[in-house]
Amino acid sequence: MEIRSNEFATFFADIIAGNFQVFSLRWIGANNDPDIFNLIFNSKSVPPNGSNRGHYSNPRVDELIEFSRREVDVEKRKQAYSEIQRIVAEELPYIDLFYMDNVCVYSNRIEGIKLYPAGDFAFFSGIRLKPAS
Repeated sequence: MEIRSNEFATFFADIIAGNFQVFSLRWIGANNDPDIFNLIFNSKSVPPNGSNRGHYSNPRVDELIEFSRREVDVEKRKQAYSEIQRIVAEELPYIDLFYMDNVCVYSNRIEGIKLYPAGDFAFFSGIRLKPAS
């Protein structure tokens, strides 16, 4: 393997083009909606149509994703997403090396901050300034 270091625009352009052996990036958020599977594991979602940057393709996963996106029965969707997770765990198109700690430093004049494990920025929606005393 040849390890290269590039400025971000070149690095990301190579990833979008599929010009890599291995790469490391971090997902921020999107872990709280199962539709993320469509974005990163559907064979139709290779860039620029999604974030299936590894060009992963599994017809059964595609079928389950399409079913889950149409199905209104929550229990059937849950079963389909569970099967997707099992398949992806076995085939390992992505390997999570680590999860970064979600850290927030803020003034004691701010209240309502609650950090979520997904690492997204939803915590901004609940913050407010404490009334002046």
